[in-house]
Formats: sequence, structure tokens, C-alpha cells
Amino acid sequence: MTIKQFLNEFEDIVKKIRKKRIVVMLGGFGEEREASIYTGEQVFKALKDAEFNSILIDPSTTNITKLLNSRTDIVFNCLHGSFGESGHLPAILDYLKIPYTFSGIYPSVVTMDKLYFSSIVKKLGVLIPQDNIDNPDLISGYKDNTILKKIRGGGSIGMKISTTGKVPEAFFCQKFINEGNIITLGILESKNIYIPLGIVEVKLKDKEFYDQDSKYLEGFSSYIKYKGKNSKLIIDESIKIFKFLSIKGAARIDFIERKNKIYLLEINSVPGLYEDSNLVYSASLSGLSFYQLVIWILSNSGFEKLL
Repeated sequence: MTIKQFLNEFEDIVKKIRKKRIVVMLGGFGEEREASIYTGEQVFKALKDAEFNSILIDPSTTNITKLLNSRTDIVFNCLHGSFGESGHLPAILDYLKIPYTFSGIYPSVVTMDKLYFSSIVKKLGVLIPQDNIDNPDLISGYKDNTILKKIRGGGSIGMKISTTGKVPEAFFCQKFINEGNIITLGILESKNIYIPLGIVEVKLKDKEFYDQDSKYLEGFSSYIKYKGKNSKLIIDESIKIFKFLSIKGAARIDFIERKNKIYLLEINSVPGLYEDSNLVYSASLSGLSFYQLVIWILSNSGFEKLL
């Protein structure tokens, strides 16, 4: 389904979704709990404003296996990071036969582990910044030009520019590509067809890199429509990766562009979803509102198989 077809059939799609209860899952157990609550509350508000039958659930305080019903429910996964984005929640929901938004077990597990994901991306021929696993000399050779990242952490939590040459446990070190353009792109999926949204360039203010504050606090970043020369390359590389991993519904992919080369950073399989998020801005460049994006994601949850 194209975006145009989706908008033409929008009211019929909404009517089908109204037959279900939308269970918005937020919060959770991980470091990205606050970001997850922020996303979940905005998704829930959009659904309540449109008078959907919807509820908010935090799996850290509620036994979801007793609450959910495969005949009535769609889970809207707003759990960033561990549990929701790591494949644990999809595994539980697959077992319970509950339809849910975003990707299943395999793409969730792969994209959550940055080193595992990196190794796969390299085999696909996509550029990615060098890390200390491939090149142990990176630590001593580029002490002031590396960035520390959690191997399995979500978001930008724990990331910092390395100045010591030491890599803490559960972290890895990656070459920091400075003076590059931060590029992000949302891609929609429907029945294994991938549709790129608008390419976004992120502008930072008083920040060395795109950290958690830049993503969630006002004043540290802004978005503009990408006007560079690598649009086709960015889209082609993104869709190649999405197809290989079988990403579902929607996701966001991030790059650094420098000297006409693009380097992949990561995929967010459960991206931030709120009015001023970069995914929503990417969707707006393709003519979709926040509410319409929420409905797209719900409509590609697989719920129709259980109607």
C-alpha cells in the first residue's frame, strides 16, 4: 500500500481498527523508561482524542499475560530499549497470538545489539564507523576521536566521547566521525513493501553528538529537510537493510554523512513517537500527520488476521 492509497482508504482502515482494543505499553524496566512513558502518553492521547477504545499498561507493574486477549487486543509497543525493543515483548506476544506494532523477534534482537548489527551491515556492503573489535589499535590511535557506546543499550544513554582510551565492560569504542551531517530517515512497511519518508538533517546546538538530551529536550537540536546529494544512496542502503532484517510497520534509521560518504549508525525498531520527534517530522515531509502515522503503524500490526 502506498501513502496515497492509505490516505484514500483512511476512514475504512480506522473503522476496522475501532473493532479492537488498543493496549498502549509504556514504561518498562530499562534505562529508557522515561522516554518510553513520553512516547506512550502521546500515542495514547492521540488515540483517546480520536475516541478509540484504548488503555495504558506498564508491564513492570502489570501481569500482561493475564490482561491481554487475542480476540480483542492490539498492543501498541512504546517500550524503547530493553524488553520492548530487544525482542522479549514480541516473543511473549507471538506466543499469546496478540497482534502488535513494530518489528518481531529477529529484527528486534539484531538491531538492539550494536556489534551484532554492525557485523551484519558490513556483510551487506554498507559503510559503518570502525570499532575496536575490528581494530584494537583504534583505542590507542584515536583517543580523542572515538565514541563509547553500550553494546546493547538503547537510545544514546551512556554514550560519550572517549578521552582515556579505556573501554568499560558492556561498552565498545567506535571511531567518531566529526564534522559530519546527522541524517535520519523514517521508513514505513506494509506487506513487505518499504516506503521511505522524508530524509531529515539534524542540526545540533551546543552538543558534540546526538545525545539523549538532544532527542528529548528543547533547544539542543532542530530538524530541516535534507538537501544533500546522497538521497538515493541513503534510501537504497536503508531499504536494503530493512528488507534483509524484515523490519515491520515502521522504523527509523540514522546515518552520518561526511565528504559524500554515508556511515550507518543504528536502526531504532521502536522509534520515539511524539509530535516533535524526528520520525514524525520525517513523516510530515511525506504528507502524514502524527495521528495518521499512528494509524499506519496500527494498520500494519497484523490485526486483520484475527478479525
